[in-house]
Amino acid sequence: MRSKINGKNVWGDTIPLSRDLISPELKNISISLSKCIGNGLYGLDVKETNDGYKVIEINDNPSIYEGYEDTIDRDIYEKIINALVS
Repeated sequence: MRSKINGKNVWGDTIPLSRDLISPELKNISISLSKCIGNGLYGLDVKETNDGYKVIEINDNPSIYEGYEDTIDRDIYEKIINALVS
């Protein structure tokens, strides 16, 4: 999510996590959200708050930046390409 601070664009923190390390609650929320959309490439924006997880949005055109999502899943680009061509 982007905000303006002193006229400058500032992005929120991106904290990549291995799927093995996410909570069962977050996993269930993510799976439920993905079932609403079906097969395809999209991003799920879920934020952790003091009151639990909050769904921000489902992106049908997600941004995938080098140095963020690929820090945990190094072959993410290969997985995406293989899924798109199969």
